[in-house]
Amino acid sequence: MITDAMRDRIEPLMPADPVRGRRWAVDGTWERVVARVLAAADADDDIGWTVSVTASTGSSS
Repeated sequence: MITDAMRDRIEPLMPADPVRGRRWAVDGTWERVVARVLAAADADDDIGWTVSVTASTGSSS
């Protein structure tokens, strides 16, 4: 979930050109941007990490 604080950090980095946005998705730029924003938000305690684990059992025949 993206918080308002994270959105405020991401929006100035977003390209105005949609073609550039697609290019950034392909070349990994967005992945690096999100990683840095998450690291900065985590360092500032702006992010709460929640882990959810589900387990399923299957039948073996």
